[in-house]
Amino acid sequence: MKNLSKKILGIIIIAIITLYPNLILAETESELNSQKTENNQKIEDAQEKQKEVQEEKNQTITEVNKLTDEITDYQSQINNLDAQIDEANTKLEEETKKLEEAEQKYNEQQETLNTRIVALYEAGETSYLDVLLSSESVTDFISNYYIISEIAECDLDLLEQIDNQKQEIEKAKAEIENSKNQLATAKADKERVSQELQAKKAEKNTYVAQLSAQEQEIEAQIEELQQANVQIDKD
Repeated sequence: MKNLSKKILGIIIIAIITLYPNLILAETESELNSQKTENNQKIEDAQEKQKEVQEEKNQTITEVNKLTDEITDYQSQINNLDAQIDEANTKLEEETKKLEEAEQKYNEQQETLNTRIVALYEAGETSYLDVLLSSESVTDFISNYYIISEIAECDLDLLEQIDNQKQEIEKAKAEIENSKNQLATAKADKERVSQELQAKKAEKNTYVAQLSAQEQEIEAQIEELQQANVQIDKD
């Protein structure tokens, strides 16, 4: 019974194909055209998406190039600050050496002056009496005493000059140290910004790579759909 039913169904199908071949062909052709139209729409959508991805990629590459320029500029500024810091260190060393020399000279002069003052003090009244007793006149004594006083005064003046020089050197050192600290702070700030820019650049480069992969994926989809339409035309 089953075999008979299958034979009858087969005869019916053959009859339909024989009697209505154009109808079946029309339905098949309609389905293929519909599929092709759908594929074309997918191709247009994919191409539009591909265009958007390309524009986004180009814009991101432009941003990467801008970040590269900014990083280069910051690195140039950092190198310039390094040079200024080196120069400040050199000046600081020079001023430190000057201060050490001035302090040594000051100490030597102070010691010499102290020695003279002590000698003058210890010989004071005795020298005065000796001069009075041995001098031919008071004028000779006053003249000798004046000479001794002038020597001591010259020593004091020189000591004062050295002391002033020390103060100027210490002031210069403080200014250089302050300048060096400011330069170091500026350098640290620029290094921080440079690192932030480099991080942004790395992030943008990663995004460019993702867009490139997306672009290739869309291109593969378009080619697949185009090949499907070619096959439809062949059928």
